[in-house]
Amino acid sequence: METREEKLYSTGKAAKLLGISFITIKRWIYAGRIKAIRTPTKRYLIPESEIRRLLGQQAPKNRAVIYARVSSADQRDLIRPGEKYVIGGCDPRMQKKMFSQAFKEAGGNFEEQAVALDLRNLSTEEAMERVRKAVEGLSGR
Repeated sequence: METREEKLYSTGKAAKLLGISFITIKRWIYAGRIKAIRTPTKRYLIPESEIRRLLGQQAPKNRAVIYARVSSADQRDLIRPGEKYVIGGCDPRMQKKMFSQAFKEAGGNFEEQAVALDLRNLSTEEAMERVRKAVEGLSGR
């Protein structure tokens, strides 16, 4: 009888497959949300069964995608038509100037897809609360 070893993914590859950031997958590992194997060199490997388990879960219909930083036009491939984005930082008019072309090149529309938040001069707690409310507004909560 032949046994087949399960394929293992690095945290970076697993994060890409799941559509999440490297930091998020590390947090999930530490929180026990995803099973991982720790190697002798202190790296984590994610079994394919865990990737399949997480991909099999239904995503909410009205999900919000939040990306913390877009620092160049090369990152416009992160923008997907039809998805909503909460963009926070500087004056919303400046955000529109900075991001409209990237949305257009990605086949999207800044006006329809982006919620621009002015987070200047706010504490971290105040900024997070403003972002939380914006995300809840997108998801209809």
